[in-house]
Amino acid sequence: MDSEAIEREKRRLIRQTQTDQSLTGSQKAFRTRLFMSGQNYEEVLKHEETEMARQQREKEEAEKKREWLPPTEKDNEEMGCSHYPLGLKVRAACCGQFFPCRVCHDETVTDHKIDRHAVTEMLCMHCNKLQPVAKDCKYCGKDLGRYYCDICKFHDDTPNRDIFHCADCGICRRGERNFCEHLLTLFTGKTDEYFHCQVCNMCMSVSKRGGHTCVPNTMKNDCVVCGLDLFQSRAAVEVLSCGHLLHSKCFKQMINSYHFACPICKKSMMDMSRAWRTMDLEVASQPMPREFVDAKQKMLCNDCGEKAEVNFHFVGLKCPKCNGYNTSALERTGRWPTQEEMISASEQITAMRMRRRAEAVPVEVTNIETMLLQDAEAQEELNDDEMQDEEEDEDGEMIAWSPSDEESDEDDSTAN
Repeated sequence: MDSEAIEREKRRLIRQTQTDQSLTGSQKAFRTRLFMSGQNYEEVLKHEETEMARQQREKEEAEKKREWLPPTEKDNEEMGCSHYPLGLKVRAACCGQFFPCRVCHDETVTDHKIDRHAVTEMLCMHCNKLQPVAKDCKYCGKDLGRYYCDICKFHDDTPNRDIFHCADCGICRRGERNFCEHLLTLFTGKTDEYFHCQVCNMCMSVSKRGGHTCVPNTMKNDCVVCGLDLFQSRAAVEVLSCGHLLHSKCFKQMINSYHFACPICKKSMMDMSRAWRTMDLEVASQPMPREFVDAKQKMLCNDCGEKAEVNFHFVGLKCPKCNGYNTSALERTGRWPTQEEMISASEQITAMRMRRRAEAVPVEVTNIETMLLQDAEAQEELNDDEMQDEEEDEDGEMIAWSPSDEESDEDDSTAN
């Protein structure tokens, strides 16, 4: 199978995986990583069966050790946690232990995640009474949080923090949203900050309504870089121009490592027009040696999908349709130089680069990676201005949207 067929099959398998509604987000991320590494479908299924068997064994062993624990002296002493200012602890229905919040549970217990909707009991930290979960303590009357969601069993006592429950997401998210946008504007002069995209199945800024690329249920997938959850992440999420999502930290790691293409579809993750213009200058200033005059190569553009035959250049293969350099080299065509001619041409290219370095060619022409990092930082500053308050927070983290990207961090949830 030639390189073009291998690349086409890899993309087909990844697309099939991302649109398969029978797979969980973790399974999609696991399969995508294996397909990207070049493994075929049978090998991926074998790895997946082994991994699922291991996880099932660990789950069964943990179930045997689990027991329903009463409140301890330590449970009665601690007030709140580093995630939320709270006056209570909830009892996890899964393991019976007490935790200030679901994030504390998931950080402490490694073999399972808490089901926030299954919580039925809480321990008031003011009077140390165990009782059904509610906004106020039924014994001492203390208000246990400025915000309380009876669906998610979520409390938050942070001052001046707007939180809303999204029925479509099924969890609480940060921001301001009303049951009726018209009435909210009429009585308060304000408008909703977020809307729920029914295609992407996620909440995002109203400024991006109709201005983003929709990918069905994109938030339900795990981050393909770190393999952690996106939907319930408390950190910001980067929405790439192609519509796929990455945790913000993972996105920044890729940019800092000079990887500017989406790891799922290979489309550019940010506006690359400035970089393409700089590469045009590179190509124009470094003509190929005469040995390569008739050397051509077939290429596939990862951004627009164009397939064409172009003149070979060591700087990159330019797409004739979108004028970008985010292309994959396929088979060679035309007349390519012999081994001896290759060596001669290589020496010429090296000498030419040495001359250009001695002539002190401006950095902006030669250091494309530095320029792209500057573009990414400028876009990040723009996103921060749009986001207002982008803190890590369980109950409803705002999803930061950038024209080409978006932000997210850990596997903890955006919503309560």
